Amino acid sequence: MPSVLKRVSDSSDLLSRLGPVRLLRMDIDPTDPSSGDYKLRVTLSGDLRLDVYERLVGGRVVKYSYSLIRGEGVLLRYDNAPHHRDLETHPHHRHVRGRVLPLYDRSLSAFLQEVTEFLKGIDSGSSEGE
Repeated sequence: MPSVLKRVSDSSDLLSRLGPVRLLRMDIDPTDPSSGDYKLRVTLSGDLRLDVYERLVGGRVVKYSYSLIRGEGVLLRYDNAPHHRDLETHPHHRHVRGRVLPLYDRSLSAFLQEVTEFLKGIDSGSSEGE
């Protein structure tokens, strides 16, 4: 059964693949080795940061929120808050520049892949990243 600390380590490894990141905050609150909450906050470049939050129970992720933030605005977020009941993937959904869309792959690695594509848009100056 995966532990909270192992999940934090794995998540940190995935975040480091984005390139230079700086850890701003790490909160870990295990209730036992395989259950608890953690939050990671890292900066990317400029005013971009990533927040990763997960709650594990028995080694399974039961609640999550992954966000790409610029300044005070959320550019991209995956989460499973139990609203948006009209979506076929309820409660899993993604927020993209104010729109709420179904979320078919709710993994942290899928989120980070979309962040990578988003950052390419920012780097190339296209409106995709804006």
